[in-house]
Amino acid sequence: MSLHLGVDLRGTDVRARRDIEEAGDAVREAWKVAHFRLAEDIIDAALRDVPVRTGRLKRSRFVERRHPVPFGFSAEYAYTVHELHRGRGKKYLQHAISTAHGTAQRTLAAHFRRALATGETLASISGRHPSRPVEGGAR
Repeated sequence: MSLHLGVDLRGTDVRARRDIEEAGDAVREAWKVAHFRLAEDIIDAALRDVPVRTGRLKRSRFVERRHPVPFGFSAEYAYTVHELHRGRGKKYLQHAISTAHGTAQRTLAAHFRRALATGETLASISGRHPSRPVEGGAR
């Protein structure tokens, strides 16, 4: 079972969301890139805690280049390890998301400013992680 989470505008302040939706294409695209980069940051943090026996779970990470941004681990046992593993590594993705939550607005703003300044788009960026889940996890 894969663990997929999406990041989108639903949690954003209503007024800020309206302003973003009314803004030009460059602003909307920078917003999407900012969410993509935040998802990458969360996966980076989760990778530090993922339990490793064979490395397959770690290699199954992904961050898709679309918005909302699906990200997670695609190994068929990712959910089981996330929920049932004992000791270091339990709830590896949840812990990373919880940690990122405290600084998410500041991090999103920094990623947004950088994307707007550089003209990055989801189509033009290169990611640090595979962009698609691998069926059954990476081998």
